[in-house]
Amino acid sequence: GIELDFELVWLMEDLLSQANDVFLAHQYSNAIKKYSQILNDDYKLSDSQRIVILCNRAEAQFRMELFRKCLHDCDTALHLDPSTARAIILKGRALCHLSKQAEAVSLWNTHIKTIQDVHFVEIVARLIQDTQNESSPSLSTLESVSVLQAENKKLIQEIQNLKAELTVVTYQLNSMQHHTSTPATSSSSSSFSSSSSS
Repeated sequence: GIELDFELVWLMEDLLSQANDVFLAHQYSNAIKKYSQILNDDYKLSDSQRIVILCNRAEAQFRMELFRKCLHDCDTALHLDPSTARAIILKGRALCHLSKQAEAVSLWNTHIKTIQDVHFVEIVARLIQDTQNESSPSLSTLESVSVLQAENKKLIQEIQNLKAELTVVTYQLNSMQHHTSTPATSSSSSSFSSSSSS
């Protein structure tokens, strides 16, 4: 029901905020647990929300040198959207750490055309060049964190918008129940359900 959805949205926003806080405090193991809780619990995430949280967890796993787990989350995100820039970047960097530089360069060369954001295109181009020059491909911690903060800001805004929508619907339902008499309740509720389903 509406009440359950409202509670889930509040819980997800709180948990995401906690997860991001511990990530930024370099408590990556704790961050992974919290991101996993959001992904595993029934929060009815949209694909775009799931992608952001998968990439957050992949980034935390990368920082802990859990490269195979990082690859798995990147692949899951790319399955949902093959143009996910963060997943493309992280997957390639994880492959490099697993001594699969040629595979990383091939991945980046294949996907660079699908990336929409010019900033990410520049990062991928630089990573390709660094890897081909046999220098260690690097993306500064500051740059990674700024990406995480920007993407999570958008996600939190989405969650807040959803909370606002749920508040309006709850108000409408309460208002209808308050203003309709008992004989008219069934007809008014049926008209609401038909209009909301259209």
